[in-house]
Amino acid sequence: MRLRHIIASALIPLAVGLLGMVIADLNVFKIDETALPWIYALAVGCIGVSILIYLHELLQNLRAATKELEEKEQLIAHTKALPSFVFMKNRCDRFIFDREGTATLLWSFEIDGSLSKAETTEILFPIFAEIGPEAQSFKTAIKVEALTVDGKRMNPKQTYIPLEAREKIGASADDMGQRMEFGALKVPVVFSRGGTLCKVELKLKLENSFPNLSKREFVYVDVPIVTEQIKVILESATEGRIAFLPWQKDDTLIATSGMVENRDPGETHRQRNRWRQTEEKTLVWQTDYPKLGYRYKLSFYLDEDQDA
Repeated sequence: MRLRHIIASALIPLAVGLLGMVIADLNVFKIDETALPWIYALAVGCIGVSILIYLHELLQNLRAATKELEEKEQLIAHTKALPSFVFMKNRCDRFIFDREGTATLLWSFEIDGSLSKAETTEILFPIFAEIGPEAQSFKTAIKVEALTVDGKRMNPKQTYIPLEAREKIGASADDMGQRMEFGALKVPVVFSRGGTLCKVELKLKLENSFPNLSKREFVYVDVPIVTEQIKVILESATEGRIAFLPWQKDDTLIATSGMVENRDPGETHRQRNRWRQTEEKTLVWQTDYPKLGYRYKLSFYLDEDQDA
């Protein structure tokens, strides 16, 4: 309980007691009549201070709730109002994993607005990552370290909007207690009405979001807007290599449609043929025109038995 709650809770009984003394027979408490105004003023003051403390707490809660609502409305607006005829080109998602399960994500792409009939200044992209089992605190695992738009370095501090943490549904024994953090990336784009290309480069840190790297992990690749080309690179920053799961070769890449993740066998088969091991430490998935609105799940693990 916060200190101000304790103070307010203590002042109310004190004020009631003082007012009771004023109302009761003065002879019972042997109070001088000249002290009555002071006792009354003290009681009213205690009540006033308590009211101010509770009002301050109420205003703080209202501000926090308003801010959270605004951030969620931004994400909802993204899902309903992606700019028309804006599409993505030359997208590259490069994940670099360390042994502790932290990944650096180097994300680059071009936004083409040549067909857009409306001016676009920013786009919101949903993002999520695994976080620890702490029940009382929400410490974000997603950190934007750098943002560049058309070669110009931007302030990355306001780029990521954390929204909420949820318990994982259908978690395996290795994932028990883990939660998922959900948020949005607010990416500025710089082209006017009828403009052409805007190149965006981001560097993100996903802290401890891959705790089972030595057993089995996965990344999700979402396609929220029309995308011409996409390349995903998974590599190790340490000894060993990022490799396919030898015991689950049929589930190394799964394509699903919609938020309910309905598996698409045809698209899964088509894209799995483009998912390959290249150099010792690297897995690469490269394709043209992945399906709009689809989610691709890429499974892998860190094979430390291989020489670096």
